Amino acid sequence: MANFTRKYAAYALILFLGSLLLGGCGGGNNSGLLTGDPEALANYLREAAFEIREGETIVMDMGTLFCKGIIPCGYGNNLATPYICLSLDGLPGNPPNQFPWTYRLRQDEALLLFGKTPPACVYFGMQEFVGLRYFPEKGYSDRLYAMVGDATNQLLINTRGKEAPFDANFILITTGNKTTEERVVRALEKAGYQEDLRNIHPLPEELVHFGLDEEGDQFNFLLRAALIENENTSYWEDMGSMRLLRLTPEEEIPSNPYDIPDLRVHGTGDNEFYLTPALNELEEALKAAYPDYDVTTLSVTQWLPDGLDPLANNVDTLGATSDTTYLITDPFTLKEGDFVMACGVLHDVTEKALYNNVILYGWTVLEDLNGTRFEGLRELLGVAEANSKKTLASSALPFIPNNSYADRLYALKVSRNGTDPNEDVACLEVPAPSCDRMKLQELALAFRAYCEPETKIAPAYTEILHDRAFLFRPKNQ
Repeated sequence: MANFTRKYAAYALILFLGSLLLGGCGGGNNSGLLTGDPEALANYLREAAFEIREGETIVMDMGTLFCKGIIPCGYGNNLATPYICLSLDGLPGNPPNQFPWTYRLRQDEALLLFGKTPPACVYFGMQEFVGLRYFPEKGYSDRLYAMVGDATNQLLINTRGKEAPFDANFILITTGNKTTEERVVRALEKAGYQEDLRNIHPLPEELVHFGLDEEGDQFNFLLRAALIENENTSYWEDMGSMRLLRLTPEEEIPSNPYDIPDLRVHGTGDNEFYLTPALNELEEALKAAYPDYDVTTLSVTQWLPDGLDPLANNVDTLGATSDTTYLITDPFTLKEGDFVMACGVLHDVTEKALYNNVILYGWTVLEDLNGTRFEGLRELLGVAEANSKKTLASSALPFIPNNSYADRLYALKVSRNGTDPNEDVACLEVPAPSCDRMKLQELALAFRAYCEPETKIAPAYTEILHDRAFLFRPKNQ
């Protein structure tokens, strides 16, 4: 039976890699840049005694999943970056995964992902998370969504292609065992697959709980891509024709764990605080523009923690990536005639980020979930978005036209009708709920700044000027 499995797996791999080399990874002129021999790779993987199972890539439509009750909340999703996940069946004889996008791994298994990166866009990144962790005191697996290491983004990824790092071929190996990695890499090398295609996501044994039973961590992989230039792209339908292989050694390989990774350092020493007077002027101009309203300042604070501490201490981070900052307002409600004005820095203009955005979240406490584990859980669902490349660009100019730094700032009005008497004011509309679960009675604004070009990671919170937000309510209300 083992020989049959190995022969079948090798044959399937030949077909899969053959399609990859002939354009199955997105096609086009770049496919010839992969010079490896698929038949040889299948043979070398077979010689390394790997059982091979194929998984798939899927796109998570957070709004649909929320409305259907498949996920309890929106997990603080970013509307600007749809999510591609990996889907793997559990191994025979072991419990099923809790979700199609979570999976357990044995300490010596490897995931091998082939495909193409997104087409030209402002940002993309790939990251591995512990999505769910078993807690003995609770008796069940609960959400963690803490990152295992830094993201692999377009500034770091190893790829090949004429438009690299976009629309380019890549290989990603994910494993917790260095011996397994060596065997997979050796097979790739023998088969002629270039080193400059390979990327490694190590899973350090000291931080994760391997295992295929109920107590094993359930991992989750997210590929995020923001603001693809060609809005008519088919990337979200074909997902770069990415293909996923699960490699399981026929006999378990002794533990050979990775060291806990050193994370990239945030910050360059340069900051945006020279813009404070201009931002103060913008704040005063916003308040003066609407004299018939009472104004309440909404506190803006750091939302999600950074680094490996959440993983080590079981802190839920909602899938936060190392590539962005996370700021959020106090929750607020918008009654008839109310609106919120947000303002801040265009961090791409100051070169502290590739882009930044404002996301409107449903923040209402959910009442359709049973059990104490969901008590007080909010919608956490992103429903509207504005970003520095589109809506927010030049949006401060109507309010402070004579300030020389106006082009580095933004102003945004958030309301239920999404309009302003001044047509030059950038506006964001609170949409109508699209399903019964979605209430959007209580709301919050979140602010992200993605990936400082110099450091290839999120800017330091201490070097960016934080966003501000103000609730406007008619004085006669």
